[in-house]
Amino acid sequence: MRRKHVQQEWKDARTLHDLGQLMARWLEGRIRWCPGYCGDRIDAETLPLVRHLAAYNRSGWLTVDSQPGDTSGQWRQRAAVQGYAPAPVADRIARTAQQAGLLVSLGQPLDATTRNGRTVAWYGEPLPDRDLRAQWGKVGAGAYDELRRARHITVAAPEFGPAGNRMWPLLTDALR
Repeated sequence: MRRKHVQQEWKDARTLHDLGQLMARWLEGRIRWCPGYCGDRIDAETLPLVRHLAAYNRSGWLTVDSQPGDTSGQWRQRAAVQGYAPAPVADRIARTAQQAGLLVSLGQPLDATTRNGRTVAWYGEPLPDRDLRAQWGKVGAGAYDELRRARHITVAAPEFGPAGNRMWPLLTDALR
């Protein structure tokens, strides 16, 4: 599918739900472009998460960033995902995650990645309006308006490393 045609699909999106459907298709490799992402394929570390991330997007949580729990050498990552959802969906995600002992942020930064013991990446803060417009301004106006009104929600494992990957199926089940 040509990039111009795919960009038109995003521009034709009218709702946050439409954006989630497109994001799921992009994650699955069925379309080759999404707003704000450099490149036409997801990172290799995301491949094991695709089934879960696509399910989240189809269930009303537009995911915009994620990483698996991992430890390799000097790097340590918490399993983490962040995105935008309508209030009822965000509330359900937050409630389920908190009951499972996961970290939840509705706008506060969480340290997500360390290198040699120093935090080098955070999750949890929504994009400022200027950056949100730059990344998502080419989607349909109605979809963009719903995205701006949606809640930014981040869920992360409390532990660093692969043990935190327990959160992916838990969130998938919560969004069914």
